[in-house]
Amino acid sequence: YWAVEKAFVNRQSGMMVEVDGRVVRILTINQDDLNHQNFVIRMLNGQAVLVSHNISAAGQIPISINDEVTVRGEYQWTEPGGAIHWTHRDFSFQRRHGWVEHQGKKYD
Repeated sequence: YWAVEKAFVNRQSGMMVEVDGRVVRILTINQDDLNHQNFVIRMLNGQAVLVSHNISAAGQIPISINDEVTVRGEYQWTEPGGAIHWTHRDFSFQRRHGWVEHQGKKYD
């Protein structure tokens, strides 16, 4: 989580990160963007980060509040704490693959 913490403090975006966290909020799927499952995790350092997971590319995750997840994706700075997206395979091979691991299963 230290890479995300450092990126947040320095207002940096665009780096691949891998973090563990507990799901603290599940957002409803936005009717304007049916391709993304959005949820908030709280990392061990207390920072909350939005995860925007593309369900068209990697499938929907059956998450619940308090579930533990590990997320790899691209960090984007935002004032509330940041967001992690690109949590799926990149078939153009322009970046490292992302994924979300939940209860022993990887969604990528």
